[in-house]
Amino acid sequence: MYAPITVSVLYLCVSVLYLCVSVLYLCVSVLYLCVSALYLCVSALYLCASVLYLCVSALYLCVSALYLCVSALYLCICTVSVCICTVSVCICTVSVYLHCICAYLYCICVYMYCICTVAVCICAVSVAVLLGGGVHWYSADLYIAVCTVCVLYFPDAGKSFGEIALLSEDAVRNASVVTDQDTDLLVIDRELFNGTLKVKRSGSVVCLL
Repeated sequence: MYAPITVSVLYLCVSVLYLCVSVLYLCVSVLYLCVSALYLCVSALYLCASVLYLCVSALYLCVSALYLCVSALYLCICTVSVCICTVSVCICTVSVYLHCICAYLYCICVYMYCICTVAVCICAVSVAVLLGGGVHWYSADLYIAVCTVCVLYFPDAGKSFGEIALLSEDAVRNASVVTDQDTDLLVIDRELFNGTLKVKRSGSVVCLL
């Protein structure tokens, strides 16, 4: 009589134990699911961080490319500047050579001017010889020839200082001259002035040669 009851109680205990084991298994499964969900969240966060890192890397590459472009532009500007400086130096060198050539040409012109001056003096003496039949250093013909040549070919050879006494009718003027080199003076009277230089110079006569 007691045997079936004992078996029933034993079966009930086993069932309760199985139920406890099932509940424990269920709790472990729920815990596993929570851990899996946490792992999924961590994986998603890692994926977001990786995407952000890729975006930052792409931005860094863009900045590096922009820096390379700016560096290339700066190099081009420096190259152009060097070329401009080189051209400027060449132009300055050519200008210096041109100035030297102009200086040489000016010296040649001065020498030619001196030669022409000597030729004019020879012509003046020849005119005096033709007009007066001989060279007399105090003759009016020589004065006319020399003064005319000087007025026509040497307008800036010297400054006049005795023209006021010749321009006015009743004026008398004395002149004092101070020079720092050898100077030739030419004194012209009124008759010679009126006949040679008054009309040509319109009131200005070269008295200092």
